[in-house]
Amino acid sequence: MLYISNLGNLRGRDLVKEGGGELISKAITDGFCAHINLWKLPKSLAVGVDYPLEEIPFSFISENKQKLLCRAMNIEALKWMLENGIHCYWREVDDFTVSSRGFILSFSPAVIPGSIVMNPESCLSEDLSNKDLVGICSDFILGYAL
Repeated sequence: MLYISNLGNLRGRDLVKEGGGELISKAITDGFCAHINLWKLPKSLAVGVDYPLEEIPFSFISENKQKLLCRAMNIEALKWMLENGIHCYWREVDDFTVSSRGFILSFSPAVIPGSIVMNPESCLSEDLSNKDLVGICSDFILGYAL
């Protein structure tokens, strides 16, 4: 089972720091995968929820690519990630999407066996412990990983 920290959050949302390099690094150091929003700028990469907030080194993404699930926030980011083997996806408002590694990502109340459930606390009321899932991505990932 993949336990994925949403935007670096471990115990709930941190509206000031979420999506930034400090929380993302801590989640990875603590042994979790991390879901991030990645932007490609003309000469750099940036993380940020609604807009590019903080530049992040190309090397950080490349060195941690086995621990990252990246949402492409612009088409340039999607192209760069696909060219560099980064686990990524594109999503507008869909309930489901497929990642570059072939995983179904569920943003819906429906649980699909073999999928990664994204932010279950916002859309699910059922217990996930006995579901056949590949992963869970949550702002409260410590509660699922225990």
